[in-house]
Amino acid sequence: MTTPAALTHRCNQRRWASLALRSTAIALVLTALAGWLTPISMLTFVGVALLGTTVSLGVIALLEKGKAVTDALIAQHLNRAVPELEESAELLFAPPANLTLLERLQQKRITAKAASLNLEAVLPNLMTSAIYFFALSAVAACLLVATQLLFSKKPNGDLQAASNPSVAVPLPPNVESVSVTLAPPRYTAKPVQTVSRLDLSFLEHSRASFEIRFSTRVASAWLVFNGDDTLRLKNEKGKFIGSKILDAGGFYVLHIEDEQGRTQTSDYHKLEMLRDNAPTIAISEPDQRSDIDILKTALLPLTATIHDDYGIAKTKVVAVITQGKGENVKFREQILSFESIAGEKYSRQLDLKAFGLAPGDELYLHVEAADAREPKPNWTRSETHIVSIKDTAASEVDFSMSLPIAAQPDYFRSQRQIIIDTQKLLREKKTLSEKEFNARSENIGIDQKVLRLRYGKFLGEEFESAIGGVDVDEIMKAATPKDSVVHPLMKFIKHVHDANCGHDVKSAEMADKNPNEESVEKLMSRFTHAHDTEEGATFYSDGVKAQLKAALAEMWEAELYLRMHKPTDAIPFELNALKLLKDLQQKSRVYVQRVGFEPPPLKPDEKRLSGKLDKIQSSINATSVVEQDNFQTVRLTLAAIQKATSGGTLTGADIQALERGGQALGDAARNEPTRYLAAMRDLRLCLNALAESGIAPALRLASVERALLTLLPPAEPRLAQTPLSMSSVAKAYFNSFGNAK
Repeated sequence: MTTPAALTHRCNQRRWASLALRSTAIALVLTALAGWLTPISMLTFVGVALLGTTVSLGVIALLEKGKAVTDALIAQHLNRAVPELEESAELLFAPPANLTLLERLQQKRITAKAASLNLEAVLPNLMTSAIYFFALSAVAACLLVATQLLFSKKPNGDLQAASNPSVAVPLPPNVESVSVTLAPPRYTAKPVQTVSRLDLSFLEHSRASFEIRFSTRVASAWLVFNGDDTLRLKNEKGKFIGSKILDAGGFYVLHIEDEQGRTQTSDYHKLEMLRDNAPTIAISEPDQRSDIDILKTALLPLTATIHDDYGIAKTKVVAVITQGKGENVKFREQILSFESIAGEKYSRQLDLKAFGLAPGDELYLHVEAADAREPKPNWTRSETHIVSIKDTAASEVDFSMSLPIAAQPDYFRSQRQIIIDTQKLLREKKTLSEKEFNARSENIGIDQKVLRLRYGKFLGEEFESAIGGVDVDEIMKAATPKDSVVHPLMKFIKHVHDANCGHDVKSAEMADKNPNEESVEKLMSRFTHAHDTEEGATFYSDGVKAQLKAALAEMWEAELYLRMHKPTDAIPFELNALKLLKDLQQKSRVYVQRVGFEPPPLKPDEKRLSGKLDKIQSSINATSVVEQDNFQTVRLTLAAIQKATSGGTLTGADIQALERGGQALGDAARNEPTRYLAAMRDLRLCLNALAESGIAPALRLASVERALLTLLPPAEPRLAQTPLSMSSVAKAYFNSFGNAK
């Protein structure tokens, strides 16, 4: 019989074993996934797996801390799973000294029953699910590793050396040693590097010094760069030396001539040039578009981050100030420098007042930087940042104009609007009080007065005396009621004259004036033009003046009745004034007869459908343009390769096409040597094999074909004609038409 304490211990062991198995499974899958994304060796794989298992187990241990299996949990499980224990499994784990007499009797009873039961088999088995989880994880990890190995498998032997540009190309057999010293430009501060291979990777404008020793006697040797630039090597005490500044990538070839005049050519060697990139500029302050109130702050911080591979030589801040509006805009440019430099951080405080900026002006800022590249530095210009100086006055006006409330009053209302307001007042008379009705009538009368004075300016009337050609005394008589009681409004139109008011001075002077002088003035008025009279101050004709005066007189009458709170009597005068004004507008229009080309009249009855086309000449000019195929050489080379791979015999033209294809690959290798040098080597081996045995290796031709296909432009999509699918009924229907014919 297993003791109760042993049950708890065994259950805890199973729990930790299942956790360790799950942790190992998780670490195995994660390690396989990492190896699938980034290829690693087997030793690294095992180490990462062990480390992952340890880390995951530690994390799970921290998460499961305090969750160990206790006696109380085992007792609860036994009560549920074993009915024979009579819900008294807790007594199995309790010491007899702590129990009562009845509990000791029950403990003795269930202990006897438990001796005949296999309680360990009743406990939950956590290992089963953990084993299943580990098996599935192991299968997933194996699939990931197998996939990684399958897709990363590469060919071996000579084919790998020919197609992989990272593999060092062997030297010619008579070359004993090679030493190439690469001296980078001085501004890079890079050390001089010496390599013992011909495949070179160098900085732009580096000086390469070649030193080659041969195991046999050599008459001369030279290097050909990119097929057109030749460097002759000098023979000094058995070693051939030469130097050249490398300013372009591509490839080069070593040519060797022995004393018998035989020439040997090495394989293609790559020239991988690392360019000195231009500096990068990022302005962090101010924002690309910012508005500043110069009245509050006049200092603007400018902060920029400038990065370059080998250091910055020159920097400058270009500020362009724009002042003025519309067509009167002036531009002014200032060149500034940074005040403080901390690593790649460049900063300066800009004083906007020192630039002479005022509200409404704009400041355009950009930063320029140059590196120390030789002989010509790389210049970079940042994006332009615009700083606008707020014009608070213009902003307030624009803001108030855009508000839908508190709009500006309409000072000059039209005659039609006055009529509309008067009619609206009459319709709303029953709903208005007498005081409100009189006030609105008074306001409409004021609008009529303002409009009358506005039209009076066209007649030169600067005052209200005799406006509209109507005497004030006549208005007084028309406005005075029949009971001869003066209306209170008349005091605003005319005041009482007395002897000393000064208005009759002119009449007195006219009475004392000589009659002969008056006749002379009348005679001179026919030949002179007076500028001090209201009527003579305009250029309108007499008819227009008369009609305009009549309209002003109607406005005067309408204003009078409106101010007397009689809008019903003012309506006819308002309508007459509007009619006179509209008539004046029509008379002011001038009609000008159109002058232009008048086509001859058409005769459709004589010419239409006559079928005479002898006088119609065609203006179609047909020209044929032959489009030049820039990839004809590549296409001919591909055709020769297809002929060779299919077992056909290559002619002399096919061999020439392959050689011209090598030239096309050479042109492409100048820009991308690591991509096309392997294909050039394979093509050379194929040409050598064709010259010796007449058979080219198929695998090398395949690599050349893949490289040539990348030189061709993408094929244009063509629409393919799809057959029309028809049902049997439709086919019978169309066949019946054919039989009928």
